[in-house]
Amino acid sequence: MFSAALNCPGTIQLTVLNCDVEEKNIANKEFYTLLWEDLTMETRQQERTALLERNSIHHEQYEKQQQDIFLVQRSPYLNIQMGRLGEKMRQYQLPYKNVLPVPLFMPCKLPVQHSPAEEWKPPTMDRQTAMSNGYATAKREVEQIKKDLPKLIQPAKLDFQVSSLVSCPHMALQPML
Repeated sequence: MFSAALNCPGTIQLTVLNCDVEEKNIANKEFYTLLWEDLTMETRQQERTALLERNSIHHEQYEKQQQDIFLVQRSPYLNIQMGRLGEKMRQYQLPYKNVLPVPLFMPCKLPVQHSPAEEWKPPTMDRQTAMSNGYATAKREVEQIKKDLPKLIQPAKLDFQVSSLVSCPHMALQPML
């Protein structure tokens, strides 16, 4: 696990925790490594919550600024959780991409089954279907097609901007000591 902190303008501290999973099967000479940014914790000042006291007689001044800690947790299964520290985090399922699950081990030799006699032929349509009214015989209603599709879950609107939870791209990560 790697932890890094960096200071962006307007941000007090940003901490990033990475997860590294490694699997080895030395007998079969198979290796698998997975690395992802697991948790981002950002501490920043709350807006419009400053307390300022001045005593001009004794030349004393007291200033206090409230802070918020935002958490963003990611997983390799395209789940993301966001929220403030101490509050319930909201969980979102990111849109599916054809990247996971990744096959862990691939066999070295795959059997190849090609026969020269089998050639690809374009699909043919019989004469009666071609001369009919022009509609496909296997036509389905839109409602039936929609039943086969997976349900899409739209994320709810957040109380804060997600783009502000991501670290500054131009700043380099520095390891914490």
